[in-house]
Amino acid sequence: MSQDTPQPNAEPTFSQKIQAAVKQLYQQANTCVAENKLEEAITCYRQVTVLVPSWADAYQKWGNLLVKAGRLEEAIGAYQQAIKLNPEDSWSYNSLGGIFIKLERWEDAVPVCQQAIQLDPNFFWAYNNLGQALSQQEQWEDAASVYQKASQINSTFFWTYNNWGEALIQLERWSEAVTVYQKAIEIDPNFCWAYNHLGDALRHLKRWSDAVPVYQKAAEINPNFFWTHSNLADTLVYLKRSDQAIPVYQSAIKLNPNSPQTYYKLAKCLQKVKRVDEAIAYFQKVLELKPDFTTAQNKLQELQKKSDDLESKAPQISHNLEPIDWLKYYPKSGDSVSYMMPKPTPPQQDYKTKTWQFPVPPRPLMLVFADRGEDYYLESGKIQIRLLLESLEKAKFSLNPGSRILDFGCASGRMMRFLSDQANTCEIWGADINADCINWCKQYMRPPFHFLTCTTNPHLPFEDRYFDLIYAGSVFTHIDDLAEAWLLELRRIISPGGMAYITIQEQHLMNLIKDFKEKWLSNNNVWPPDKRAECLQKYDEYSKSDFAMFTLGRDTRSLVFYDLDYFCKMVQPFFQVIEIRQEAYYWQTAILLQRQ
Repeated sequence: MSQDTPQPNAEPTFSQKIQAAVKQLYQQANTCVAENKLEEAITCYRQVTVLVPSWADAYQKWGNLLVKAGRLEEAIGAYQQAIKLNPEDSWSYNSLGGIFIKLERWEDAVPVCQQAIQLDPNFFWAYNNLGQALSQQEQWEDAASVYQKASQINSTFFWTYNNWGEALIQLERWSEAVTVYQKAIEIDPNFCWAYNHLGDALRHLKRWSDAVPVYQKAAEINPNFFWTHSNLADTLVYLKRSDQAIPVYQSAIKLNPNSPQTYYKLAKCLQKVKRVDEAIAYFQKVLELKPDFTTAQNKLQELQKKSDDLESKAPQISHNLEPIDWLKYYPKSGDSVSYMMPKPTPPQQDYKTKTWQFPVPPRPLMLVFADRGEDYYLESGKIQIRLLLESLEKAKFSLNPGSRILDFGCASGRMMRFLSDQANTCEIWGADINADCINWCKQYMRPPFHFLTCTTNPHLPFEDRYFDLIYAGSVFTHIDDLAEAWLLELRRIISPGGMAYITIQEQHLMNLIKDFKEKWLSNNNVWPPDKRAECLQKYDEYSKSDFAMFTLGRDTRSLVFYDLDYFCKMVQPFFQVIEIRQEAYYWQTAILLQRQ
């Protein structure tokens, strides 16, 4: 657009006079604009159009001021006249399109903005206006293409990326939306909605752990937006972090106390963490807001019945105590009548490499590895973890930040110590029936790991679907009668699609030891002396039979062998066999299973 004084087609005797008048009106208009006297400035430009009715630039400037004054309908006429006088002026088309957008005349805005782009293919603002008009008409595919072109012309304008991301979300092109919103946040890291939309896209991609800090940032920027808290809490629930979701749902309820669905989700979380009375109260609140909420009614009745049953079945005090079954707890086989665990001595972490420095347990807690020394103890654990991770990688199963892992039968942490890198971002538990081993681990390997003593009874104190990965090295080699029950318990606490990595003794191992079976069997058992001969005899008998499984011994010291095909069929109702890997745990065979 020219800022020079016009040269109208007029008689020579008037041209100088007209030019002087126009120049004076321009100067007066600029002064009025500077003093915020818009109406006076508009009058000046109107007079210019009277003096020089063929000058497009005057109409364009007049239109700009009319827009600024909010006189949009009049501005339309001014821009249309500017276009009529100069059909090649892309700015007039874009300005006219901008007015149509303000007036929500989306269909009128589209061809005008398209014409501006046709005249100037690099007209950044015309692309943005066109994208807005197309979005309002839900022409998302075209809008996304237009915003993409705008970003190529100017890669620093926040609203291009924000609006482009919205179009991609409407098209369910989640991966592209993530990239676009990340760019928007890079340009302006303080816009709450960009984080919310990014979090939504990540959730649709099932990148739950990545979505959590995004929603948390959105809540930090704007703590008063209900959906930020609601979406964050939903994400935490999916990650099985119900305890963390509870206060987030409570924050959402403070912002919107009339959402029955939010009360319902909060009640379910409270139920999961066994806060039954609170859960009942919130289910009741759901029904106050929405009496026909059938699912909430069923949940409330179920909880109230369980609560009543527990009260009616409360045990009466009795002094007729039964003898303790030490095999349920197995602390030193029940030898010790008392013990003390010192306060923890947390392991050191190298400040440069962030690696943990764990001590080696004393010889009694190294169990069967004690005679082979510390180096063998450490190297064997390192190799077996490497083979486990290789199997997971082959199955395209990855451990992500927020993943939960259980070493079932961890002993003194021989294998799990080599997962310390993952422990910086994952929650890793070790469980074992040997209380002495667990107490040592609690003292010297916590943090970064967590530990608990369990029993030989098939129960672990975790909520349903808690873990993403469970591995059990040489555990089902010692479980006889309760193997199926323990497999079902592990399935209960594994998330859908989660993995179990279990080692067993099968024909491959039996072939390897056939030339020295008596020595191997004796070295790998702790049978009472009077049972040794019988177990060796039974091994010869059973191993020559068409067996499904057999056990030598009937307690925590039992030695269990399986037919590989039988074991795989046994687990198939509740697991899918992903990989079979022989000699993954010494001569034991590892079976990688995925929860059905």
